[in-house]
Amino acid sequence: MDGIREVYLPPDPTKSRARVKACFSEVYDHARENPYHPDSTTKRTLLLNVHSAALVHFRVGSLWKNGELFFDPQPLPDYFEVDTREAKFVRLSSPISMDGVEVERSIPYSCFRLGKNWHKLSDTYYVHLKVLNSNNRTPLYITLPASEVYRFYVGVSERFASAALTRTLHEYFDKGKSVSSSTSPLLHVNGPISKYESFTLLRALSSEYALSSLYAAHQHLSQTSENNKLRRKEDQEPLVLIPKFPFAGRTKLRVAGTSGYHQEIDPVTGQRIQSIFAMQILHCTHPTTFFDPTIQKDEVISNKRPGRGIYGSSVDLEELGIQDGDAILIEDGPADANIRRISMRTISNRFLALKHLKYNYQNINKIGKKSFMPKSEADPEGFTLGDGNYSSESEGKTGVSGHEHPDEGSSRDISLFIKTIKEIQLFTKSRGWSITTRTLEEKITPGEYNFTSFPEKELAGKLSWYKIKHEPGGPRSRHVVWVEINLQDNYYIYLSELELRPKEGGHSTAIMQTLDFSKMENSTFSKFLKLTAINNRWPDESTYWSNAKDTNAAAKFFDEIFLRKVNHPPFIKKFQKEDAQNDKILNSTENESLPSKWAEYIVEQIDNFINYQSTNAL
Repeated sequence: MDGIREVYLPPDPTKSRARVKACFSEVYDHARENPYHPDSTTKRTLLLNVHSAALVHFRVGSLWKNGELFFDPQPLPDYFEVDTREAKFVRLSSPISMDGVEVERSIPYSCFRLGKNWHKLSDTYYVHLKVLNSNNRTPLYITLPASEVYRFYVGVSERFASAALTRTLHEYFDKGKSVSSSTSPLLHVNGPISKYESFTLLRALSSEYALSSLYAAHQHLSQTSENNKLRRKEDQEPLVLIPKFPFAGRTKLRVAGTSGYHQEIDPVTGQRIQSIFAMQILHCTHPTTFFDPTIQKDEVISNKRPGRGIYGSSVDLEELGIQDGDAILIEDGPADANIRRISMRTISNRFLALKHLKYNYQNINKIGKKSFMPKSEADPEGFTLGDGNYSSESEGKTGVSGHEHPDEGSSRDISLFIKTIKEIQLFTKSRGWSITTRTLEEKITPGEYNFTSFPEKELAGKLSWYKIKHEPGGPRSRHVVWVEINLQDNYYIYLSELELRPKEGGHSTAIMQTLDFSKMENSTFSKFLKLTAINNRWPDESTYWSNAKDTNAAAKFFDEIFLRKVNHPPFIKKFQKEDAQNDKILNSTENESLPSKWAEYIVEQIDNFINYQSTNAL
């Protein structure tokens, strides 16, 4: 996905939402190891006109195959300190000054080649920020797509990404009953609301600057639209996204993307100027001014807009005729307002400020009678991101609302494995192994190495084993570490480690490879997690499946993947049995050597795995 082009505002935002044009370039099959290389793309492009809710999913740099997310840019290891007061929003086609040097291309050619889409995106905006904590001899800059700034800070859910463009966020909260305060804002909501959504609105209630940022993109679009009415067609300005950071000041950003060098030379050092092209923001450390927020709602809430106004509900997908692990094809046409929407969530850790923020909750004023509640529809005719209405076009279509949920922390055994990855990297340095961690759409980025979680969107139903219960924020998906090891010359081995429940034991590390040692696709690993959730443990070729559907899914998976389960060594099993509530045990003198011991054990098992494969191949 190269970028978001125009935005189309609807004539009546109460009846429909904005649409956007997403630009894609085709990538050669052999280039999937390095999809951002200048020679990775063919000359074929695709321009999709999609519902604005898709801004949440169509992130710059994401690769898609057969309608599924195939690959995302990898997180960069460092946090980049920037000052948003120095942010420069510049068109892609315009030069940018970097420390007094005029740079012709805002994105280095070696970072990301837009090919034929360069011209289509030439009027779109990018944000340029100087990195303040760089150790480079030459200045280091970070470049962000303007659409990504909007997605990260405003588009925290599909409905917010869409509603903010049409200035209709008031459907989800009552501004008149809410109270602005820099320290103790009160948010009166009109229905169920996610933590990221409430955080975004509370931030706006605590700061006029943040409030103006909510609708900054809409304000620019509507103003441009009005001005265009007075211009000749050839002089009209394109309707593109120009958002605004919700704060003015310093912050640290964790991003996913690539780095490269411009052609221009820094006159002081005589070296080429370096840039980071941050395709996606993963994490922001900026604090809030408020610390005592309240979420308020009426005890019985009138449901006036069943197809759109209420966030969604935790409908058991079994009621809809969907079995555990089924893939759902989601369209973007209108939904049937007579049918209850379903809610799907992913896990992330966007905002550091949320980690220790405690909400006060109030129920007030029992009001009226509960109005019409839409029904659940068995065997729906389809699923859609679109808004609800009562037209014949929407009949039978179930609306889907996606949102992100903040990560609630991880268990000690995952923390230990993350430390072990670093030891594996050190242990194999002389071998030339390159080690990174991969994620699915669920991205938790606590440090140099990252982890993902079981995909709740695809596992909703009666399965429960994949969840960690008794968490402060309610049940959540288990975390999973997905390690990619490039053994040299693009021969890949994968490790996977599963988060355990408190006092749970008996699990193992999975070692995997594709049959030709090629890079594993996101969809393949997602299938692996689905089979794991159904089986209540890592699957293997001898696993008995209770129905033909799961049997066939497993057979297809093992036609592509060779897997070996390696039992945890005794010293790790002993550690996992320790009844500890925090990292004190991990940091104790007795256990400080565990990561290096475990790393040595895992490398030995990888060697055995490779030797076994080599022997079988002969």
